[in-house]
Amino acid sequence: FVSFKGIRTLMEIKGLYNRSPSKQDVKIFFQGGLEATTCYLNHHPPAQDLMGDEKGTIDCSLDKSFFLGRIFRSNDDAWECTSRKPDTEPSVVLNFKNLISAIRGACGQIDPLADPALGNINVSGRIPLLDKFGFVARIASREVPSPLQKFHAK
Repeated sequence: FVSFKGIRTLMEIKGLYNRSPSKQDVKIFFQGGLEATTCYLNHHPPAQDLMGDEKGTIDCSLDKSFFLGRIFRSNDDAWECTSRKPDTEPSVVLNFKNLISAIRGACGQIDPLADPALGNINVSGRIPLLDKFGFVARIASREVPSPLQKFHAK
């Protein structure tokens, strides 16, 4: 079921190729990236080993006010993501400075050392959880083809 949601999200991206992305478009792109990473967290043995018994939630937003998504480990021990902002406090908050930074995040192209220093992202909370998630996101982005390269190149 989780993988089906990811495929549905990727299908929504299909219509976004011929225009500059809006905030809502970036949210769809971002959900596609979260879904791909979630599949790796749940089904890729090295990612499963890395995350082990890790628990927690990561909330992602754009410009501190536009919610992009949350990734979390559910009660049945599977990683999931949602585009709706839950009422509970996250373990980690990842805020993207602008649309370009958020697109780079969706592509797994955030540099965990340079981007915070340059102000492209702002991170607070359990940084080790975000580091592990980011590592898996970069693996997924290298192995899964993405239509976002067109927008990232702009």
